[in-house]
Amino acid sequence: MDENTPYHMGNTNPQEDSLPRPPKAMPNNPHEFGTLLAHLRAQAGYTQKTFAQEIGISQRMVAYFESENGNPPLPILRKFVKALGVSADQLLGLEKVTARKKPRDTRLQQRFSQVEKLPEAEKKDVARYLDKVIRLAKLEQTKP
Repeated sequence: MDENTPYHMGNTNPQEDSLPRPPKAMPNNPHEFGTLLAHLRAQAGYTQKTFAQEIGISQRMVAYFESENGNPPLPILRKFVKALGVSADQLLGLEKVTARKKPRDTRLQQRFSQVEKLPEAEKKDVARYLDKVIRLAKLEQTKP
C-alpha cells in the first residue's frame, strides 16, 4: 500500500459497511419528549430564545432538548415544568395535556421574573407603580 492510499479497517465497500438504522420517530409523535417540549413551549407562547432566557439556559440547549436525543437533567426538567405550567407527568407524556386558553405574554413574564429578583424596596416601588397604572386604566374604562 502506498502512502497516498487511504487505510480502511475491515470491508472497504461502503454499502456493505453500513448497518441498518432504526426508523426515526414520527415528527408529530407526542410521546417523544423533545417533540412534546417543543409543542408545549410554542403553545405557551415562547420562542426557543425566550424560553431559554426564562429557564436560565442557552437557546442551543433548548434546541438540544427538543431534539430526539435530548433529555434534560432533573433540575432543568423542574424549571421546564414551572415555566410551561404543566405537570411533570404531562411534560413526560404520561398524562394528557389540557389545552391553554391563551398563550402567555412572555415579555411581561420576563419582566416579572426580573422584578422578583430585585431588593424589597424596589419591588414595592414597582408594585405601587403597577397599582397606579391599573387604577388609571380602570378609570379610563368607566368613562363614557
